Amino acid sequence: MAGDRRSLSRAITLIESSREEHRRQAELLLDAVLERRRSDDSQSAAAKARATARAAAEAAAAAASAKGSTGAEAMGAAAEAAVAAEAALDSDLARGPATRTEEESAASAPAASGADGGAASELPSPPAGPGGEFHGGWPSTLRVGIAGPPGAGKSTLIEALGQQLCAWGHRVAVLAIDPSSTRTGGSILGDRTRMTELSRNRRAYVRPSPTRGALGGVAAHTNDVVLLCEAAGFDIVLVETVGLGQSEVAVDATVDCLALVLPPAGGDELQGVKKGIMECADIVAVNKADGDMARQARLAALEYKRALTLIPPKHPMTGWRGEATTVSALQPDTVATLWSVVTRFRAEMTAHGEVRRRRAAQAGQWLWSQLEAQALERLRKDRAVVTAAAGMLGRLSEGSISPRRAAHVVLENQWDTGPKAEA
Repeated sequence: MAGDRRSLSRAITLIESSREEHRRQAELLLDAVLERRRSDDSQSAAAKARATARAAAEAAAAAASAKGSTGAEAMGAAAEAAVAAEAALDSDLARGPATRTEEESAASAPAASGADGGAASELPSPPAGPGGEFHGGWPSTLRVGIAGPPGAGKSTLIEALGQQLCAWGHRVAVLAIDPSSTRTGGSILGDRTRMTELSRNRRAYVRPSPTRGALGGVAAHTNDVVLLCEAAGFDIVLVETVGLGQSEVAVDATVDCLALVLPPAGGDELQGVKKGIMECADIVAVNKADGDMARQARLAALEYKRALTLIPPKHPMTGWRGEATTVSALQPDTVATLWSVVTRFRAEMTAHGEVRRRRAAQAGQWLWSQLEAQALERLRKDRAVVTAAAGMLGRLSEGSISPRRAAHVVLENQWDTGPKAEA
């Protein structure tokens, strides 16, 4: 699947399908992806252990042969050399797939210019940042959520950011979540039309996905789609949420870094300290900071900086308390500045082991999300439950029983083995 966008699209379509026969195929596909990861993990761990042991043995032999060295001194020197060798190996691994040799950069230069999205020479130099933190054998894809209200300019900003990242040698996947109609279930899936240049870039993949009734700003299977993109070799995944409000925070359970994109007239400090998405934001980016709106954007960013100091830290084990900045899709230097903030955040999280802990917690959240979704689907298909619920409709319309009590009675009478509940 790596490198083949058509195969990736087919796999994602399978994952997102609601048909029963496709669900089992999707589970088998994800199992195969995870099995490949475990295999790569084992190979990587074995190679690392062999390299460390070899370096330690060589260091011990060199230390023991040194003139005048005591046994304790030799052992100490060997231990220090082993630690240094392991650190060097970790440094090599941490470079990740985004680090390229000069020959590779020259060979791929045409792909980052011309028909694939503009002259790369006009773009700023890439900011210094961490490579992929390795979770076992695979380099960890950097997952960034782009959230914000409708009209904040998220899609336009993602196009500009994605173009720069591709020019810097990254492979970028964009998952654009589009709201579905509550009446028909349909979805326009029009975000891709605002990313025309990025969609044509051979180093990028843009995939619009419908929410299909899922709340929280993301689709029900976004986490699985991110996993497929990682398996396909994309080292950066940008998740654009639907236009959301203060309570649409499910995207925070999917990404490593959540960037909240706001328009210059986004509100005052009181708006900033409201519960919900503002508490989950790692970075606040005041967008459209150009022309007549530049000054207003800078003032808004200052207000959000002050507001962030009033919010309890999201990552108490680190020194990160959130950061507010301005950005404009029309000014590449501001886009590069925004990405430098993202990489500084990722470096801080990696240094404290927060990425690993956070992803473990996210896996638990997605487990319960899937349990809730599958349990609800089974309830809707259970004939006994459907019949019992239908029998409650008359009493509900009369007002003789509350929906809460009716649901309690239906579930207890269908699932409990004890005495039946009375309505």
